[in-house]
Amino acid sequence: MVEQYLHTAGVPWTVIAPAAFMDNYTSGWTLAAATHRPITYQEVPLTYVRTRSADLAAMFEYFTTVGLDVDIAGLRRDYPEVGWHSFADWAAGQEWPTLLAPISANQ
Repeated sequence: MVEQYLHTAGVPWTVIAPAAFMDNYTSGWTLAAATHRPITYQEVPLTYVRTRSADLAAMFEYFTTVGLDVDIAGLRRDYPEVGWHSFADWAAGQEWPTLLAPISANQ
């Protein structure tokens, strides 16, 4: 669904993969600050997610039951060539007025 929306949005985009990186626990505040808009979250029940995507539900269930422990400092140290950046850096570098502008019917 997200990819379909992005395809019609007329802006460059990339979906890497779902992962629990990029400052997950502060990203709402970071994104709200970068976009100058309030961000609200609503938890979607896992049973509903499972009706849409078994893979996505399995990932969320794993994060909830097992968790994800990633040594981000170690990854940055061991792979400096990757060019790591924080979610805040990424969010600050986006053209939010363009990305959040309504799509006109003529596009």
